[in-house]
Amino acid sequence: MKAVASMVTTGGILADIGTDHAYVPIALVQRQKIKGAIAMDINEGPLARAQEHIRAARLEEYIQTRLSDGAEALLPNEADSILIAGMGGELILHILTEGESVCSTAKELILQPQSEIHKVREYLRQHQYKIEDEDMVCEEGKYYPRLLDVNNDGKINDEDKIWLGTKTPKHRMTLSSDLNLFKCINFSFVLRGEFGWMDIDNLPRNETNRFYNTSNSVWTEYWTPWNPNSKYARLGANVDSPGVNIYEKRNYVRMQNMALSYTFPKKLINKFMIDNLRFSINVDNAFVISKWRTSDPLTKAVTPRIWTFGVDITL
Repeated sequence: MKAVASMVTTGGILADIGTDHAYVPIALVQRQKIKGAIAMDINEGPLARAQEHIRAARLEEYIQTRLSDGAEALLPNEADSILIAGMGGELILHILTEGESVCSTAKELILQPQSEIHKVREYLRQHQYKIEDEDMVCEEGKYYPRLLDVNNDGKINDEDKIWLGTKTPKHRMTLSSDLNLFKCINFSFVLRGEFGWMDIDNLPRNETNRFYNTSNSVWTEYWTPWNPNSKYARLGANVDSPGVNIYEKRNYVRMQNMALSYTFPKKLINKFMIDNLRFSINVDNAFVISKWRTSDPLTKAVTPRIWTFGVDITL
């Protein structure tokens, strides 16, 4: 109750659809957060209990009660805030759809769907509502979302997009060297890097749209009540068509190749009737420095490290 009540804007008229005991409007009027309220319910029993509580609080002058199927008994522009809480997402969608002509005139909707959350989101998106605030409510060990939706004639269009970056590297660099030391040791390397780009990294999601690492691996920053601003959903959460992509910076520095060889002095090998003897070791993809964690940042796949050992001998 406290969670959804805290989202109601101060100074207006509240319509509480499915009010049950009318606890929310009573609390808000007592705190002088709202001017008045309309407590509505489809069933006579809950509405009678609400009336008893309102009389006990001596707030009949401020809180009306109406028997109503959803928003049916509410007039357009009669309420500044409409609260629909404590019911399933399908029922909330039914109330919003059937009462669209009324709900669309309110300054804000405070919704608390206990199921079908993604469908409620999609309805709000299609009807150009703007989600201003969102939170999770813990009740008897279960977590419920609460949404504050404001339809202030704001349109969701290209002007609302935020520039994240480009999928093409802005900068590329290559550093190579071929060193000869003491006329017998040769060391060479090729270092490459690409910077200033991003890309989609959806490997942390599996085929069923459940974010993996349900084994509770430490490195995954998943959602918990004490870590609500995490990157990934809670462990085992079945997110129905989340419709999101995870963008990561794809910057990297790669030691593409390193080679080291040693050529034996002729004075030493000529004694064994050997004209030339050289040992070499070569490694491709020696290491990569990057914050891209799930694969090779260049190929977006697993790139193996390849070692090659060689002996070059001439008799």
